[in-house]
Amino acid sequence: MRQSALLLNIPLGLMAMGLAIWAYSENYRTQAAFDEGRAIRRETADIEDLLRMQRAEWAYLNRPDRLRDIAEQNYGLLRLEPRRVDSIMSLEEIAKLPTPSPESEAVPTDPATDRAQLALASSRPLPNPRHR
Repeated sequence: MRQSALLLNIPLGLMAMGLAIWAYSENYRTQAAFDEGRAIRRETADIEDLLRMQRAEWAYLNRPDRLRDIAEQNYGLLRLEPRRVDSIMSLEEIAKLPTPSPESEAVPTDPATDRAQLALASSRPLPNPRHR
């Protein structure tokens, strides 16, 4: 009887030790996952703060009074002229322009052909989007 209890206790003890090792490793994996989640949330918050700051800076730099002052300072250099649509064409001429047909707008295009045409137009090869 004593020998059968010993034979039963040894496998049970080994199973208990195996489960303890497994639980210990799972605990550390879980803690690592929580730490990674915290790091990602912290990085996301930092990026959102940076984005808010850049939006505020963009709004500050694009104030109408600031842009007007820059345009006035560089008027001669930029050769800016106020233009209106009717200074190029009269409204009657604009009204007589043909409207595009729906068939011409719905022409299916091949992305490879479009890339080739862009490459020819820019006289430099475009990067292959599949090799990033």
